[in-house]
Amino acid sequence: MIGAGTGATVGKILGNDFAMKSGLGSATIKAGDLVVSALTICNAFGDIFDFEKHIQIAGCYDRINREFMNTIEIYKDMNSDYSAFNQGKNTTISVVATNGIFDKAECMKISSMAHNGYANSIFPVHTLSDGDTIFTLATGEVKSDVSLVGALASQVVERAVANSIYSSKSIGGFLANIDL
Repeated sequence: MIGAGTGATVGKILGNDFAMKSGLGSATIKAGDLVVSALTICNAFGDIFDFEKHIQIAGCYDRINREFMNTIEIYKDMNSDYSAFNQGKNTTISVVATNGIFDKAECMKISSMAHNGYANSIFPVHTLSDGDTIFTLATGEVKSDVSLVGALASQVVERAVANSIYSSKSIGGFLANIDL
């Protein structure tokens, strides 16, 4: 395996022995002529959820008992700042692309709203251990409402995060969702 997302993992509170494999995911929503897509590399400190199915799909995983562990509960029990544990080693990054007509400020608003997709899919998210970023680009073809596109961007980001888990394969000792 080579390319974007090859080294991506999630659920890292207890280190690599409990982390799971992640990778690259994408998603698209069409509304008439409007298209909103996201491409995401999920390399997160926290646990990952499929927001639409309301289930955890990756994260801190106990291989012996074959069950997910709860990162936030582990964090609370540690009663210390373990964000330094993985500081600078986690970045979930996405690109949202739309054929809508938007200027730079509107694209920034869409990116801001798209972060809700991270909040719906990754917990905890935006920790000091994470460098979560979303960029938005618009091709300028279809007139659309910035709030609608921002809301759709949130949905495609959460789907792309889930797809980054569903499309990953076990490698280098990291277990993938497909092998659970």
